[in-house]
Amino acid sequence: MLAKSDLKDRFYWSGGTLLAEKYLHHRYSYDVDLFTDKPFRYEEVKSFISTLQGQAGLSKIDEHKIFDRWEFFLHNHEEVRCEFVWYDFPALKPRRRWQGVLVDSLEDLAANKCMATMDRHEPKDVVDLYFILTKTKLTMPTMLKLSGKKFGLKVSLSTCYSEILRSCENLSTIKPLLFGSSANQQTTIREIQSFFSTTSARWLRRELR
Repeated sequence: MLAKSDLKDRFYWSGGTLLAEKYLHHRYSYDVDLFTDKPFRYEEVKSFISTLQGQAGLSKIDEHKIFDRWEFFLHNHEEVRCEFVWYDFPALKPRRRWQGVLVDSLEDLAANKCMATMDRHEPKDVVDLYFILTKTKLTMPTMLKLSGKKFGLKVSLSTCYSEILRSCENLSTIKPLLFGSSANQQTTIREIQSFFSTTSARWLRRELR
């Protein structure tokens, strides 16, 4: 619906769901994160959500304002969160249209995930970083450079690994978002934990030489 709305040129799709749907196909994700470079009015996004409710036959919508963002929780058989965010940071790569919607580049998503890992300590960010590292050519140092360029903050690799390992302790909370049976989900969690434990230890040994 966004591709046919008046918001299609103002907002772009970003976040974990875009990463899963377009780039990695690595997990379930039910949040829709729509960012804009400029301030927006509540009435603009509320009109879109109201139209969506009518066309999709949504039974209920809850909404919350958090600083410079609006969250809408769309209820039907399941709950989907749709978030509109004023995100005043430059794009690293030009945004392109995909299925009629402007979308963030893989590089921008990787930079955002690095920053999110430092900022909110959500296990899903570590899962996303793991699949970026194992399914693309991006490396941890490269992603940190991209994040520094985008957000103007320099974060050391040691700090990054420390925060990742901290979040790895809570990966079991994200099992429902992983593909496969319960046993396969647990195997994926162990693989992620082992990957970051081994990678960080290897990096530390090189630093101590």
